[in-house]
Amino acid sequence: AKAFQKCPICEKVIQGAGKLPRHIRTHTGEKPYECNICNVRFTRYGWARGLHVNLGAAPRLGGCTQTW
Repeated sequence: AKAFQKCPICEKVIQGAGKLPRHIRTHTGEKPYECNICNVRFTRYGWARGLHVNLGAAPRLGGCTQTW
C-alpha cells in the first residue's frame, strides 16, 4: 500500500513515501542538487546528474552542453 501525506503548506495529498519533501521544494524554491559540469542547481537529483541534457542535442533547462 502506498503512503499518503498531506502538504502542510497547500494541503495537497501526496502519494508515495518520501515524495513530500520533494513537493515542499515547490513552495520553498530550494534546489539542493547541482550539476557537476555546469553548476546549475535543480530540485531533483536525476536532473542534476545529466537528465537536463537532451542526448547531445540542444541543451535544455540549465544550458549544460556536456553529455554522458
